[in-house]
Amino acid sequence: MYYTPWALFLWGACWASFFNVVLYRYPIGRSVVRPGSACPRCKNVIKFYDNIPILSWLILRGKCRNCSLAIPIRYLLVEAAGGCLWLIGWFVYPQNPLRGFWLGSTLGLAVALLTCLVRFKRAPWYLWLVNIFLWAVGLVKILLTKP
Repeated sequence: MYYTPWALFLWGACWASFFNVVLYRYPIGRSVVRPGSACPRCKNVIKFYDNIPILSWLILRGKCRNCSLAIPIRYLLVEAAGGCLWLIGWFVYPQNPLRGFWLGSTLGLAVALLTCLVRFKRAPWYLWLVNIFLWAVGLVKILLTKP
């Protein structure tokens, strides 16, 4: 199966966008699932078309559509980095999408964990669990694959 680089970049950016939600909500004890994202100043719920990774930040010029509160550039940078990490997985393993998926996933989760640790001195248990699981699956796959 062939995956286009743009689709993988978008997939990685979407996951990074979710990690941005985790990084914002985890320290304040809010659910990462509900309620939906809203502007911290005007409290308006962010519409789906204003929540597209990278593109929405650029179109809105880094500001809330309703009250013009600045959206930190960190969101744009994390989403772009997430897309790039998935592309790295694709370029490293172009003939093996499963390995590319594993590499992109684990790199993205590792960056999210490191960001949590640096910023808050702690990280959510579920990020640790998923990252350890992905690393274990990848390690078993590597060990069982004949050279």
